[in-house]
Amino acid sequence: YLAYASSTLALMAAGFASAAVLSRHVEEEAGRADTLLAAPLDRRRWAAAALTVAVGGTALVVAAAGLGTGVAYAVVAGDAAQVPRLVGAALVALAAALLLGALAAGLVGLLPRATALAWGALGLVAVVEFFGELLRLPDWARDVAPFAHLPDVPAEAFDPMPLLSVGALAAAVAAAGVYGLRRRDIRAH
Repeated sequence: YLAYASSTLALMAAGFASAAVLSRHVEEEAGRADTLLAAPLDRRRWAAAALTVAVGGTALVVAAAGLGTGVAYAVVAGDAAQVPRLVGAALVALAAALLLGALAAGLVGLLPRATALAWGALGLVAVVEFFGELLRLPDWARDVAPFAHLPDVPAEAFDPMPLLSVGALAAAVAAAGVYGLRRRDIRAH
């Protein structure tokens, strides 16, 4: 249950990550981006600001969710040592949440007309996470969700390799988005 709660709360935090990154596309669509970028503001810094908010805010939300779960469990179990353990368990799912935010960044930079796919991906991952077993989805379909590749801490032992792999993929996708944003025209209204 505790591992499921961690990934569920991280999935909600992934919505924040996507929204924070997609704010750049909203600014572009509203015509505010061309005004901002007409000044000596580098596109990389503009994109990095959204990514910083996304990463920091998502980490804060996931850590707070883990803290809440840990405190509740510690009160019920009478074991305060569970608080840091469950905060750590929640932070394992952070990489998957950030990968969904990175997908939004990639779409903003490379395929700005397709940014709605970021919400579609979040919805797909939610369906797979919540109903994958119930729907008896095959393993390849469950593997669409980045959470499926991370250890279910605290039910399983922590393995850093999947965490590093998903984190590296998130960094690469976000970097591709920043590169694409730097190379493409900003829509002026």
